[in-house]
Amino acid sequence: KSITIPQKIRTANKIERHKKKKIFVPKKLRKAKVEAIEGYGNLERIHVPAGVVLRNLSTAKKMKKITVSKKHKLYSVINKLLYNKKKTVLISAVCDKKSPKIAKTTKVIDLEAFEDAEFSEFVLPSRLKRIDMRAFENAKNLRTIVWNNKIEEINTGAFTGCTALEEVSI
Repeated sequence: KSITIPQKIRTANKIERHKKKKIFVPKKLRKAKVEAIEGYGNLERIHVPAGVVLRNLSTAKKMKKITVSKKHKLYSVINKLLYNKKKTVLISAVCDKKSPKIAKTTKVIDLEAFEDAEFSEFVLPSRLKRIDMRAFENAKNLRTIVWNNKIEEINTGAFTGCTALEEVSI
C-alpha cells in the first residue's frame, strides 16, 4: 500500500504511477520535479521533508493529509493547501467538491494550483492580486467566481477549460 523512496536518492524526476496510498520521501531528497507525483489518484498522505521541492498535488483527489517539515524553508500547509512559508502564494491544492478556504494572506494563486479542481464556486481572497497561468485549468465544475477589487493581474489561460463557468461576481 505504500512506496518508500530509498534514502540515497537525491533527485526524483518521475515516480511511475501506481495504486499506492502513501509515498515516504527520504530526508536527503532535495528535488522532485513537478511531474514526480502527478497522476497519483489514490495517494492519501504525503510528508514533505525540509529541502524537498514539490509543486503539483492537484491530481491526488483522495489526499487526506499533507504535512511539511517545520524545518522546511519554502513551504507551509493549511487544510491540504500548499503555500510558501509566508502564506502569500498558494502553490498547490488538493480539493474535493467543497470550495477551499484560502488563507487571508494569499496574494498569488500559482501556476496550476487548482488544475482539475472539482468545486463549483470559488471566492477569491480579499488580498489576492494575481492569478497565474492555468491556475484553474480544467476546473470543469467551476460555475461561479466571486471576485475582489484588488486583482491586478490574470495571466494567460488562468481559466482555460472551465467549461461550466457561468457567473463572475465583481
